[in-house]
Amino acid sequence: MLLADSAQVADGKLFILGGGWSITGPGPVPSAVAIKVAVDAHEFNSTHHWELFLEDADGRPVLFPTPEGNQSVEVRGDFQASAPEGLPAGTPVDIPIAVNFGPLPLQANSRFVWRFVVDGESLPGASAAFTTRPQALPSYEVVDRAHRKRAQQRVSVLESSKAAIARDLPWIQHSDPWAIYVSEVMLQQTQVSRVIDPWKNFLVAFPTPAKLAAAPLADVLVAWQGLGFARRARFLHEAAKVMARDFGGQVPRSVDELRSLPGIGEYSAASIASFAYGEPVIVLDTNVARIFSRALAGQTLSLPRLREIAHSFGEISDSAAFNQQLLDFGARFCRARPECETCPARKFCAWQEFGGVDPAPNSAKVSKPQSTFQGSRRQVRGQVLKALNDGPVLIETLKKAVTDPRVNEVIDELIGEGLIEKDRRKLRLSGDER
Repeated sequence: MLLADSAQVADGKLFILGGGWSITGPGPVPSAVAIKVAVDAHEFNSTHHWELFLEDADGRPVLFPTPEGNQSVEVRGDFQASAPEGLPAGTPVDIPIAVNFGPLPLQANSRFVWRFVVDGESLPGASAAFTTRPQALPSYEVVDRAHRKRAQQRVSVLESSKAAIARDLPWIQHSDPWAIYVSEVMLQQTQVSRVIDPWKNFLVAFPTPAKLAAAPLADVLVAWQGLGFARRARFLHEAAKVMARDFGGQVPRSVDELRSLPGIGEYSAASIASFAYGEPVIVLDTNVARIFSRALAGQTLSLPRLREIAHSFGEISDSAAFNQQLLDFGARFCRARPECETCPARKFCAWQEFGGVDPAPNSAKVSKPQSTFQGSRRQVRGQVLKALNDGPVLIETLKKAVTDPRVNEVIDELIGEGLIEKDRRKLRLSGDER
């Protein structure tokens, strides 16, 4: 049995959105709230008991003065679910619950917690803090996607499909955290097939953070040739220096420590922590965001909602293996152009069930298609950097080799990013002492 991911009371006064509860409006709280609970087929035709509590941040009941004395807000009731005709066994059904209570004298910017209980169980996501606010919130449709159930189904599908979807990539289950770190930086904005050989060559040249930290940036940029987005090479170089200085020459373990490194955001930090050290985190990349928005939610998702769905999987015992299965499944089936007809999770997919336009393209974490490389500014940047591989070059000579009219802008851009240097009439890769 699952609590709905959102609920609403009309007139802009009380909303329950994605596990967060907000009281709005200048007047008292309304006297009714509509909540939905998803009930599975085996729970039909039996009576269920629900309770709603209002508590403070420490879990103590909130008391309000009444003519009969101080009273806590505790509302209880029963409901019974009935299966619609022709419903397949195991299909969740939404059961609306009307919660009725008298107006509450809550002030704006007060902090409280609602706790919703069904059959004695505090449901995941049903305990959430909220802050009262005086302004109205936008209206939201009341829906229940039964995320936890779909998450459990997804785990089963991943396990049964493991052999079919697994990709043979050299950094998977690699024993060296540095090798995994380098792969994750290279995989940012670059296709897997383009990373494999440069990754191997880079680790031969720079097998440890200390080795990379001691190298001139020019050598790093030459080794990075062909991958594009050369700022990543500079960030990797700077991160290696931080590791050598602050972490004993090792890749840090925690997500927070990893995020402190140059060029490492939320996704990369989670990936490295999971794949290098087995930290129990869900990796939210483009592939996973597509899976969550299509298969688990059936709707476009914001970043907070993506994180909530990730939490619905609960504790993952082997996060590296599980995250890799998610990534592999997304790369095989839940792609930008999904292969729904052959997808083994089709019968559990919320998008297939509820229909509508593809919810993935506008969801958080889903990357937009890159512009064509041929004739792009990225191509000009690569041409300028490549022209400097063998040492300093006269500006006039470089402009004869790179004839794009944007070359002057690109040169200034690369200088500003610290990737190349200007010495009188010549240009060189940063750190090139020749």
